[in-house]
Amino acid sequence: MSRNLMSANLPFVSKFSITLLALYAFAGNSVLCRWALAEFAMNPAQFTLLRLVSGAGALAVIVWITQQKAPLSDTKTHFLRASLLSSPLLLMGILYSNLHWQPVLLALPSGVVTSAIGYALWFKVLPHLRVTSAAVGQLSVPLIAALGGFLFVGEALSLRNNNKTS
Repeated sequence: MSRNLMSANLPFVSKFSITLLALYAFAGNSVLCRWALAEFAMNPAQFTLLRLVSGAGALAVIVWITQQKAPLSDTKTHFLRASLLSSPLLLMGILYSNLHWQPVLLALPSGVVTSAIGYALWFKVLPHLRVTSAAVGQLSVPLIAALGGFLFVGEALSLRNNNKTS
């Protein structure tokens, strides 16, 4: 079936809305991570593992409810594998730092909402998008994340990289 015939199956408003929600979810992942690391000084390994485990769990539920196969199921498998591989980091992080509830409340939605639901939405709409539209959408995620960082984390908007390396 040609790409144009597949695009006709999903109305433009639905395509646009689902695409926008998925891209906001992907950008939200970055914002939640930066917020947890900056505001609460959360260990990056802890954040990553909590995000992976919660995302894997959410993807497992989504796949089970919708009975979908690849690519959503493949993504769930990758999240689970990454969770298992990074589990020692979480254990070390728990043993050698104080894990507070506030950053955990940022890490869990990062996995469940921004990652798992973001991927579910993206894989639903992707077959209905032209390659160029999908590419431009994905390339807009850092811009959306920068705006989110400005609005929710208090980061400055700048065209310059202010990190100085010596």
